[in-house]
Amino acid sequence: TFRKHGISFIPLKGVALLESAYKNISERYFCDIDLLVHSKDLRRIDRILTESGYNPTPDEPMNYSSDSGLLPVDLHTDVWYMTNQELKDLWADAERTVISGTHCFVMPKEEMIIYQAAHSTVHHGYLDEAAKKDLCAMIGSWHTIIDYSRLVYKLNNYNLLYPFMHLFKTVKYRVNEDARFNIESLVKYVLREP
Repeated sequence: TFRKHGISFIPLKGVALLESAYKNISERYFCDIDLLVHSKDLRRIDRILTESGYNPTPDEPMNYSSDSGLLPVDLHTDVWYMTNQELKDLWADAERTVISGTHCFVMPKEEMIIYQAAHSTVHHGYLDEAAKKDLCAMIGSWHTIIDYSRLVYKLNNYNLLYPFMHLFKTVKYRVNEDARFNIESLVKYVLREP
């Protein structure tokens, strides 16, 4: 529906991983749909969601719920750890794709990994099981296509490098052997461990 109205969006977290990280969508539970959108589109998005049976949540006007059993939709216009320029770069680097028949954009793989872990640890205050599962699915599925030098560069730019290296140490035993080798090599390189 958004595409029909010329609205670009980037699914965040679980929805973005449906067809690229998980082999079977039943492996991933969803309690809402998070979308990164442009501020300029908020008024049109509000109209579209309202006409589709959604209502803004009173205490969170960018979160929408429905009485008809549809998953809640949470809108985001920024990424807390990015500057305005980095956010513009993210949109410029986003790749067109189709997820469950819906045309949209997705973040580059390295950015998805960073966002998932940062969202869980900062928003929720800890790395919950769903986030661990997502990170393992991403790293396990994408370990041959992740640009590890870009990942380190981005993490360093966002001042998230060292916390993430320790985070990767916690998930490395839950991924396949090839992915584990890549994570161990990355952690050793960044933390200069023997």
